[in-house]
Amino acid sequence: MQWGRWALSMVALALLAHTTGSAQNQRLTNPLKPGPDVIRRGSLFYRARCAGCHGLDARGVSGPDLTAALAGGMSDERFFQTIRRGVAGTEMPAFDAEHNADVQVWEILSHLRTLTSGGTAMKATGNVASGTNIFRANCASCHAVNGRGGHLGPDLTRIGASRSPAALVAKIR
Repeated sequence: MQWGRWALSMVALALLAHTTGSAQNQRLTNPLKPGPDVIRRGSLFYRARCAGCHGLDARGVSGPDLTAALAGGMSDERFFQTIRRGVAGTEMPAFDAEHNADVQVWEILSHLRTLTSGGTAMKATGNVASGTNIFRANCASCHAVNGRGGHLGPDLTRIGASRSPAALVAKIR
């Protein structure tokens, strides 16, 4: 009798593990077809939850340029997991499944893909030595980069990873 209960428990656990694994595998790519209704809903969710940091055009304000990230090859799975988990050490919060349905995340991605189709990521240009000298003369008394500089302002070591070039130029000017 106990062997029967044990076997039944093992079968139930195996089925649960298989079901959970299948659900995770479904998240590898966006399951939604990007039709007008999906893109419209994604646009509305994006404006409500994301545009404040990433800008209405998704090119970045205080958050990074999402069009560049997606055009640069960010996978659907990575996008989804970034939304779900957030990004430690940045302003990007986690949007858990309890408050944001999976379909909403996929609709946002569908909307963003319409903004990146045919676009290319903006490549930074300039003279590194000149920029270093300008930073040392004007910024390093307050801001640190790679452990060097002041501590009055925020550390700017990874600022290029979290802000778009356009956002940085706007702040500096």
